[in-house]
Amino acid sequence: MSKKRIDISVAVTSDLVKWPDSFGFDTAPMLEIAGDIEANVTKIEMDVHFGTHVDAPLHFLANGEDMSTMPLDKLVGRCYVLDCGSATVISEDIAKRVPNSAAKVLFKTTNSALWYDLTHAFKEDFVGINAKGATELANMNLDLVGVDYLSIQGFREHCDTHRNLLKEKVVLLEGIDLREVKEGWYDIYCLPIKLQNIEAAPCRAILVEIDE
Repeated sequence: MSKKRIDISVAVTSDLVKWPDSFGFDTAPMLEIAGDIEANVTKIEMDVHFGTHVDAPLHFLANGEDMSTMPLDKLVGRCYVLDCGSATVISEDIAKRVPNSAAKVLFKTTNSALWYDLTHAFKEDFVGINAKGATELANMNLDLVGVDYLSIQGFREHCDTHRNLLKEKVVLLEGIDLREVKEGWYDIYCLPIKLQNIEAAPCRAILVEIDE
């Protein structure tokens, strides 16, 4: 029997929720099938932090690695999804709940319900990791940390949340949808576009159920 695959990426559309002042996403046709034109060709413009995406160290570290140098072994492999329940912040105490054997962890929070919001309005009170929680995670020798909204850090949290993890070369997966995912172990496949000299890139991320 084939194992269940869960797409945890969000669909990229022009009305998807975006960070305040972000460019977001737009498209324009370059060719359209009609008359002698036999193909559709579309141009896209987007903020690389829009929708489901991965942050590289260059995002907050001036001399950090870019997307083109990100090791594949940090993007694929065994992953633990930790359900944070009704927590309003991913704190040091929640970080300590990550299994010692985990190299990759995704935090499921009440943020996942926000993808149902048909107004597509940005929510300033979304659940993020605070600086102490990030420090705890940075000390765990993790490959990847993911969250189910636009940023790993809360809207009013200090940027040290990002820096504490990126300094340890932890891959940051943001903008995922964990509505259909239960707490537990999965295999993750998270493959961002290989952009050179760029600090982030959109990606398609899936989880595959594993036998316990």
